[in-house]
Amino acid sequence: MTRAGSTWILAALVSVVLLGTSVIPGGAESPIRLRPDPDAANAGAARPAAVGHPTFVSPHASPIVLNGDRVFVANTPADTVNVIDAKSRKILSRVNVGIDPVGVAVRPDGKEVWVSNHVSDSVSVIDSDTTS
Repeated sequence: MTRAGSTWILAALVSVVLLGTSVIPGGAESPIRLRPDPDAANAGAARPAAVGHPTFVSPHASPIVLNGDRVFVANTPADTVNVIDAKSRKILSRVNVGIDPVGVAVRPDGKEVWVSNHVSDSVSVIDSDTTS
């Protein structure tokens, strides 16, 4: 993948997280649809429509997470995770991780970010605790 291509993908992913918009090449609409949840106590609540086989969920499904005022984005072609300031939208740092990072998750207390690496078949842990 070219540098321009990976930059476009990174920009699209960040726009989804920060702006809540969906960007799909060719102008197509997002395949994810929200529908009312009949079991929810709040009548206005919505959940994603069931798509595909939930037992075969790809680790590529969550390449972006928001942790406080920072956005963590898996930059798969560069084997890094970009740390972006949510307010200024500037890249604060690039953290080297395993080969082909595809999924990112935050520890429930917010002190670590976990990255699943597809090709190296590993998990990288990033210390995101600002007090450490």
